[in-house]
Amino acid sequence: MAAVQATKQALAPQSQPKGTLKIENTDKRDTLIASEKKYQQSWADQKVFEQDAPSLQDVPFHSIPPRELREKYPKYLATMAYPYMNGTLHAGHSFTASKLEFPVGWARMKGMRALYPQGYHCTGMPIKACADKLVREIEMFGQDFSGCELNQVEADKDTEKPKGEVNGELTAPAPVQETTKEDVTKFTAKKSKAAAKTNVALKYQFQIMLALGIPIEEIHKFADPQHWLEFFPPLCRRDLTNLGCRVDWRRSMVTTDANPYYDSFVRWQMNRLKEMGKIRFGKRYTVYSPKDGQACMDHDRSAGEGVGVQEYTALKLRVKEWADSAKSKIEGKIPEGGNVYFVPATLRPETMYGQNCCFVGPSITYGIYEVVKGKEYYFISDRAARNMSFQSIFPTWGEYPKVAELHHIPKLNNMTQIPSRRLFKRHSHPFIPRQREVPNPWPVFGHGARIVEQCAAVCAKGEGGAEMPV
Repeated sequence: MAAVQATKQALAPQSQPKGTLKIENTDKRDTLIASEKKYQQSWADQKVFEQDAPSLQDVPFHSIPPRELREKYPKYLATMAYPYMNGTLHAGHSFTASKLEFPVGWARMKGMRALYPQGYHCTGMPIKACADKLVREIEMFGQDFSGCELNQVEADKDTEKPKGEVNGELTAPAPVQETTKEDVTKFTAKKSKAAAKTNVALKYQFQIMLALGIPIEEIHKFADPQHWLEFFPPLCRRDLTNLGCRVDWRRSMVTTDANPYYDSFVRWQMNRLKEMGKIRFGKRYTVYSPKDGQACMDHDRSAGEGVGVQEYTALKLRVKEWADSAKSKIEGKIPEGGNVYFVPATLRPETMYGQNCCFVGPSITYGIYEVVKGKEYYFISDRAARNMSFQSIFPTWGEYPKVAELHHIPKLNNMTQIPSRRLFKRHSHPFIPRQREVPNPWPVFGHGARIVEQCAAVCAKGEGGAEMPV
């Protein structure tokens, strides 16, 4: 329980920085709050915010033209983007709600039937991702998370974010070509207040749930995604009611098939748009989740927010001659007539004119993967093969058959190969693309390009090379 207790201590008010304003003599404020609660309860009892359309008894069918009906019974409808139910509301939600609260109140004052329904956003991947994290953490630490030791949640020296993997996920995204420059004129703290005081990082999902005020003995229930839909919407209603929002709570709904009425409305809407030719199924460039079998948008990810698709140009370098140390590892695994290609990647394809070498990482495990059965094989890393398998480069979606594996690259540094006549585009993340081939720049060195281990290679000015993707 060391990590649990440390997290609770880090989140406790007494652990926060000193100097917090202490409010005294709050009698006037307390009187206003008491009056506010009194009238909010009166509104709820009288159901003053529940608005209905005119009934057929009020207006018989076809007894009045639509224009006159709207003039006789003016109406006003407003709602906000449904807050996502993976936590409680924050200050940003109150700002958004205030933009509805005032015009709805003004419409009511003008005698309009002002309707403010409230929805709860529960679709997408964040809830499922958080629930899956808790499943793994329960397996690792137990239902009460007592197996998590203090050293497993200690913050780094400069940041509360851990290095390496958490719950099997990399905390650092893959590099991209362009990065946002840091504004040195603005100060941003690298550590949270909790981490700065107690050296505890909110590293695991159960710690985040503790930060939301959920008791440790209740957290295991959130391993079921359905529990999130039952737990957080009532808290949303509580907070918006305390804010005084004029919501007709009869019309609240979640955006999943847990609410069959709203779900059927969305299905009807999508079917109608498809019938009208406004939407269609196809492939596009986007980050893709192999685990979930669907596109994974920025806010759907449990890690890697802000990471986009990075396009590389990959060159196919056909092996012309194998080193003696490599022949024994691939003997009998590549059929007669089969071609093996090194597939280096570059962000600067225009520099590939006059290429005469290809760099490999001496500490990286590479494999030879079958792309065209019996004919074409790629020498790439496991990660590159996995990403390519979701880019229609391999014949079967998500499959990348490995026929050989090479661990120690320095023994292979005397391989030579000749560039092929084609290049293709690949991306640094699994995604849903269409493969594109582009003409290959003609090789200046007809004898081929040599494989060189990266740590020993020193490129003088004028030498060209490509780097194997990892």
